[in-house]
Amino acid sequence: MKVALKKCTLNDLFTLKELSIINYVDTYGQDNTPVNMAKYIDKSFSVEKLSREIINENSGVYFMYIDDMLGGYVKLNKYKAQKDIKNPRSMEIEKIYILKDYQGKDIVEEFIEQVIKVARNDSKEFIWLGICERNDREISFYERNGFKEIGKHSFKVGEKLETKFIMHKYIK
Repeated sequence: MKVALKKCTLNDLFTLKELSIINYVDTYGQDNTPVNMAKYIDKSFSVEKLSREIINENSGVYFMYIDDMLGGYVKLNKYKAQKDIKNPRSMEIEKIYILKDYQGKDIVEEFIEQVIKVARNDSKEFIWLGICERNDREISFYERNGFKEIGKHSFKVGEKLETKFIMHKYIK
């Protein structure tokens, strides 16, 4: 399967919103109440917030195409837009969502390679991301692919406090 990234524009806004909600509910819906999910979705995937993310010069939102079919997306942050590690030599993978139909299809490694190309083209030395502490499958995947845990980050989903492991990988 061929994996390619395409940078989103404001013309992609409603597709991005729909894709974001579908992926978030599929991934985290079973772990949260409907009220907490609704609060998080309203806050995180509003048209206004997604518009700001698309036009932010310190971020990039990219659709992932698998054999020319939309399969997911990634949001990358440079120094000024990063959440935890504020390092001009790094790029944060803030969001990485793959549609359920493509999960487990051996394309995630290629997806990460495409992200690494974007980071290298921007002269970054390492990439990093946060993984939900309960997501053993994802943690194992990133460890197998050279990521190391370097810290933790807490955030709220509605009223529920969640924790993510911060993991990074050197790419130079």
